[in-house]
Amino acid sequence: MKFKATKAFVAVTAVAAVLSATPALALDTAFTATMNILTALAVTKNTNLTFGNYEAGVVANLVVAPADPGAATFDITAGAATTPVVIEVVEKVGFMMITGAGLGATQQIPVDFWTFGGVGVTDNGNETASATLGALGTLAGIQVGATAALDGTDIVGAYSGTATFRVTYL
Repeated sequence: MKFKATKAFVAVTAVAAVLSATPALALDTAFTATMNILTALAVTKNTNLTFGNYEAGVVANLVVAPADPGAATFDITAGAATTPVVIEVVEKVGFMMITGAGLGATQQIPVDFWTFGGVGVTDNGNETASATLGALGTLAGIQVGATAALDGTDIVGAYSGTATFRVTYL
């Protein structure tokens, strides 16, 4: 038995020696990890989105286009020069203007179909926009429009809601 165990050990050792001499079937190569730290973006709101005044009982989709006087407008006042950005309203879905406590459909007006405009701003058609910051890292006159849906049951009152305008580096 002692002889068989030694024979097995010699056989395993021989196979291991042959395998270690065999070229590997893998290839290693180096790669580099990189990162750029960009200037923090700063945004200024110039005007709010305003749909105007309407009578109770109206059924309509009220559209404020980006070039309309009621559009919200923003300026990017600081950023990395000539860098592309994405522009959006965070609350693309489910945003409501409310009156009173905002309880039920009669105190809520849904707002959606966000659109964008301005010099150098491209509306991507999916409720986002893209642009490239100027040589000073700024972009003025970004316009935001949307659609408010009146269903005829909205009660009399002043309706409002706070949405979030977001700019991120691409």
